[in-house]
Amino acid sequence: MATKQDYQALIARILEHDHAYHVLDEPTISDQAYDDLYQELKSIEEAHPDWIDPNSPTRRVGGAILGGFTPVRHQAPLLSLDNSYQAADLLAFEHRIEQAGLRPSFVLEYKIDGLSVALRYEQGELVQAATRGDGEVGEDVTANVRTIRSIPLRLRRPESLTVRAEVYLPLSTFHQLNDALEQSGGKLLANARNAAAGSLRQQDAAITASRRLSAFVFDVILSDRPFHDHIEKLHYLSELGFRVSPARVYESVSAIIEALPEIEAERIGLDFEIDGLVIKVNEEAIRQELGVRAKSPRWAMAYKFAAQKEQTILEGVEWTVGRTGAITPTAILKPVRVAGSVIARASLHNPDYIVAKDLRIGDHVIIEKAGEVIPQIDRVVTELRPADAKVITVPPTCPSCFEQTYQIPGEAVLRCVNGSCPAQLWKRLTHFVSRDGMKIEGLGEKIILSLMDQGYLRSIADIYDLKDHAKELTEMKGYGETSVNKLLQEIENSKQTPLDKFLYALGIDQLGRASARQLAEHFRTLSAIQQASVDEIQAIYGFGQVVANAIVDFFSSPSNQELIDRLQALGIPKDLASHQSASSLAGKTFVITGSFDVARRQLEEQLTSLGAKVSSAVSKKTDYVLVGDNPGSKRDKAQSLGITIIDMAQYLRLVEEA
Repeated sequence: MATKQDYQALIARILEHDHAYHVLDEPTISDQAYDDLYQELKSIEEAHPDWIDPNSPTRRVGGAILGGFTPVRHQAPLLSLDNSYQAADLLAFEHRIEQAGLRPSFVLEYKIDGLSVALRYEQGELVQAATRGDGEVGEDVTANVRTIRSIPLRLRRPESLTVRAEVYLPLSTFHQLNDALEQSGGKLLANARNAAAGSLRQQDAAITASRRLSAFVFDVILSDRPFHDHIEKLHYLSELGFRVSPARVYESVSAIIEALPEIEAERIGLDFEIDGLVIKVNEEAIRQELGVRAKSPRWAMAYKFAAQKEQTILEGVEWTVGRTGAITPTAILKPVRVAGSVIARASLHNPDYIVAKDLRIGDHVIIEKAGEVIPQIDRVVTELRPADAKVITVPPTCPSCFEQTYQIPGEAVLRCVNGSCPAQLWKRLTHFVSRDGMKIEGLGEKIILSLMDQGYLRSIADIYDLKDHAKELTEMKGYGETSVNKLLQEIENSKQTPLDKFLYALGIDQLGRASARQLAEHFRTLSAIQQASVDEIQAIYGFGQVVANAIVDFFSSPSNQELIDRLQALGIPKDLASHQSASSLAGKTFVITGSFDVARRQLEEQLTSLGAKVSSAVSKKTDYVLVGDNPGSKRDKAQSLGITIIDMAQYLRLVEEA
């Protein structure tokens, strides 16, 4: 039986996966594993409707946007699709429609593995292109989209409309790019989908043009023209000069299921990646009657192909140490192409996973790409096991510092508990200076490693002693007086880092960015956090015992206490209470809605630094609603509640007076 705490933890977990997939383009789990988590969340909310959080992934379309591009509010939501993995799900989809007394025909299209965009045309001219983003707000990528030759800049008729397209990297181009990168010694592109997303988000449109992206248009989002069915839409789009998504019509879902094996076999001959098919109701009138959910239409469903599998050989195992001391095994494989990518490595997670799979070096193994993205070992082909296959042994000592390793009873993770372990120190230093931590520009992974080798960095606190070695630094390869002075200024500036970012920078196990901010806002000072008990930390909304124990354990460690003492002697960090209590905005709650010339994260950080709170929902407890261009329903709700609404000019005056 799930508790409310379990429910909140599940929301946080799904949102982290959403961020990884939709923001960073670095999926952390397979599509099916994500869908299982999402279904679990829906089940809990159906059983406990009074628990429903307005920020639950089921309440929105999904995702977030990156900074660097101008935000664009879509004229209509760009919805996602419910996923299915078996024929029974498709039949159930059809049955729900029939129960409503409706008898539609169905359109079948390829589910192209690319990046969705909205294209707006006025009088036949392309005026704006925006990524899907969170479905309501995306990023303006007009300049980059203009480089895609399959997207017309001018239509054949002076029509005004908004359409939806899928931008992708043709497989032939993907292989050519990788061949060129391999010859030049560059890092190979992982897969066509990520390459397409990265290419479309380039700040330099010339780079996007060099990637030779392509696109299919598959729907009309807004138009004054009425349509009888989806096929009529596609014909209309084709007449206007768009390259439309291939589609075929079926009278029933059963007919589609019968054709699935033949259609799935077609993917081998395609010049673009597909990870499934899309089944849509054809008739517009029936679509209108069925309507949409918050996240997806009731008249469409995605059918995902089973993970592609190939056989290869497990040639070895590499053990690597993370910043928290976790030692993770990685399978070294004989390179094999799976679902468009060459796979040479796969995570083995932990020693228990190796035992459960009965893996041995020299084994023939089946590799699959779960959800077409993440490579993993499905199983061992035991009948092909060679006589000299070697049992994989858990390293008794750390591969970096050679101290004894430990596996805590009840935990699957192997750990190095040596606080001076070079591999851990390197990872901790890299995390400490990262953008979301202390934000010290100029201290990249290679520079940190070089400074460690020179003996200048043996602890995080040693970063602040680098000023004593300025002369020696200027003599290092790639460093001159100007770059050293710039680095030292960055280090000095980082001393003003607020408590929440400092907590995240410390790399405390289980503590992410959002929870670090929540922890800082609750206790206000580092001293209060250091003295807090497990029960006091658990009293914070959303904090469980695992996180609370990790925080208390971190601050109880003598080596960590020594580090904190050295940093506090330098005035690091800036406690929230020390520079917020005098602010006139301290304790005030803000809601931000609409688009701005600055990144929303900057506004949130500025308000937090002044002691204000930023909420995602308008309520009677809200003090101010800051509105930008194209504000949503939050402004209307604020008006109905009599809450103060301010624009950017008024906001800047408030901040200046605070």
